[in-house]
Parts: sequence; C-alpha cells; structure tokens
Amino acid sequence: MQDKSVLLAVKQGPCEPEKLYSQKELAPILGKSEAWFERARWSGNGPAFTKVGRSPRYMGSTINAWIQGNTCSNTGQGA
Repeated sequence: MQDKSVLLAVKQGPCEPEKLYSQKELAPILGKSEAWFERARWSGNGPAFTKVGRSPRYMGSTINAWIQGNTCSNTGQGA
C-alpha cells in the first residue's frame, strides 16, 4: 500500500495528471461554468486544451500547472 503523502506529491493538484477532462467534468472541480471554458478558449485566457475530434479536452497535468501558474500572494497581482 502506498503512502498518501507520496500520492499527493505526485498528483500536485485536483486533477489526475494523465486523464483527459471535458469542460463539463472540470467545471465543478474548478468552480467555473461550462460557458467560462468556452469564453476562455475563445479569448486564450484559460488553460491549454487539445481537441479530440471536435471536442476540446484538458489534460489533468495541464490543469494542475495552470492552477499553480495562477497562484497570487495578494489581490493586487494579476493572474
């Protein structure tokens, strides 16, 4: 049995690193609406995504990195 602290260190965020997520799956995880993901893709301000056919998908490791990259230490900092 693996130690939970080791699993958390590998995961580094709320998403499983190797899983592809839809915007519907990510919306409740990140506290965003599905419409937010659509606007973020259009404006280029959201997390990077890949297309599987016509459907946008988000790699868990990319979402975790995007969250870490948007970390601020005060409200005056822009993400």
